[in-house]
Amino acid sequence: MPSRVRVVLTVSAIVCGLVGAVVAPADGARAATRPPAVLAGPDAGYPAAGARLPGPGSVVQRLLDGDVSDAALRDASPVAILGGLPALDVPELQRLSSRIPTTIRELIRRPPAASGVAAWWSGLAPSARRALSEGMPELVGNLEGLPVVDRDAANRRLLDEREAALRAAARTTSGRGAQQLLGRDLRMLAEVRDALQASPGGPERSLLTLDTAWPGRAGIVLGDLDTAAYVSIVVPGMYYSVADRLVDWTDVAARLQQQQAALLGRVPGEGDREGPPRSRGSATARPTSRASARSRSRRRARSTWRAPSRASRGSGRTTRPT
Repeated sequence: MPSRVRVVLTVSAIVCGLVGAVVAPADGARAATRPPAVLAGPDAGYPAAGARLPGPGSVVQRLLDGDVSDAALRDASPVAILGGLPALDVPELQRLSSRIPTTIRELIRRPPAASGVAAWWSGLAPSARRALSEGMPELVGNLEGLPVVDRDAANRRLLDEREAALRAAARTTSGRGAQQLLGRDLRMLAEVRDALQASPGGPERSLLTLDTAWPGRAGIVLGDLDTAAYVSIVVPGMYYSVADRLVDWTDVAARLQQQQAALLGRVPGEGDREGPPRSRGSATARPTSRASARSRSRRRARSTWRAPSRASRGSGRTTRPT
């Protein structure tokens, strides 16, 4: 039996749950130019059942319009918008990203179901996935259902682009107050970059979530989230921010993972017959008994994770895949 892997996910804020209808990818070459088929009615939180939604062709034309705005896409569902984006090239996606920031944030906040997003993404051509990652890194980096490796690459691109924009603005901006705000944002992004540096011998770190607007939001994964059998989510409470504590909090998660790796290596069935476990993570922020760890080790789970709905001060939580 393959070794079960645990990872630690460090977040600076609560990650919202998913809202939306289940969708499936389109077949063949048409997948890049039309939205996935809706399997369970209209998108939750969007026009009620029976309401008329704009067709995919209409949405693509709106996206290509040089004067497109958030208001012009107000009645378009997330499924239709996502389905239309692959029809655009990188410059068009970049232009669109600057013109519809509210729509993009809403797509991130209320996307279609993660399973549908994953199927849609896997059905796209590699060139379309690259174009979306380059043209809309904020959306790709924070869209639930996409592979961690793609989200990490997009978020690192977003981090680079935002830092470059802030440095360029600092060279042309006058006024002490404005300079202080730019410096504050740059220090926040530097904290994210520092938190991504893996410790010697430690697991690889990925940037799962990134919001560059002050006060920021970031989620860092230690280990392989896509193949993990168990996932531990370490969520800070009050008075923790990206700018001040992300590096420290990520180090806390790394130490917790090391402690759990040592514990799981002594649990029968987890390491005795397979050698040392790999990339083991933490199960909880509280001390975990060997009995409870052994009990969990006997239950097979799928490799996914779910964010907590609310965080208390300095809380840590283990989530079983659902």
